[in-house]
Amino acid sequence: MSVVSPGRVKEPSEPRTGLLDIRQLTMRFGGLVAIDHVDLAVESGSVTSLIGPNGAGKTSLFNAVTGLYRASSGSITFNGKELIGLKPHMVAARRIARTFQNIRLFVNMTALENVLVGRHGRMNATYLGSLIRTPREREEERKSVDLARQLLDSVGLRTRADDLARNLPYGLQRRLEIARALASEPQLLLLDEPAAGANASEKVALSELILRIRDQGVTIFLIEHDMKVVMGISDRITVLDYGVKIAEGNAEEVRRNPKVIEAYLGKGA
Repeated sequence: MSVVSPGRVKEPSEPRTGLLDIRQLTMRFGGLVAIDHVDLAVESGSVTSLIGPNGAGKTSLFNAVTGLYRASSGSITFNGKELIGLKPHMVAARRIARTFQNIRLFVNMTALENVLVGRHGRMNATYLGSLIRTPREREEERKSVDLARQLLDSVGLRTRADDLARNLPYGLQRRLEIARALASEPQLLLLDEPAAGANASEKVALSELILRIRDQGVTIFLIEHDMKVVMGISDRITVLDYGVKIAEGNAEEVRRNPKVIEAYLGKGA
């Protein structure tokens, strides 16, 4: 891996392409450059991790992909189609889903109801049909409830379907967010610090869950501070520091990269 001063990775003449293809992405907030000409590709069927110290620009990049922020320049394509300029619900319609660093559940709704909210964008019921509850609408609702229960089961929440989200332990709320995201049948799932607040055994279970989701055909794009989780499940890792990509490669390449060591531990390390 070649690194050039002042720390930015030397990009190949033809950047890697993938299911998600980010090229020369730049985001400015006034005089602050949060993301600085970043190239990044997420391959279909992979677990790709985005790491870096606090304030490196990781969540800003996620927000750009999902339409919460609009990039200042550059390109973000998914399945070859540009995402920049789309509203979040339009990005979701392209089969991209996400969880958040700070949990965003409907706390006064049950776990089952939260997952059904995630299912809403894939349902075909009309306003009138829902009002008079036609056989087609009732059947679609039944199938959605069945799917929601299957998703709760898959994340370990089978017996908590009727519990209010606010009454679930923190770790189970994280899992509920994942189930809600999966309800939209995403092709790409963005997970923003899913292991935050988890204990050691919960992190092992979470890693196993992420790999199961990947094995079921969902591509994973992950932000995570726990390096044991990242190194254990990632096919490829990209490292940001102050908005600049300083390294990229597999777990072993990133682990040994001096720029990564310096970003996390300081030049003295």
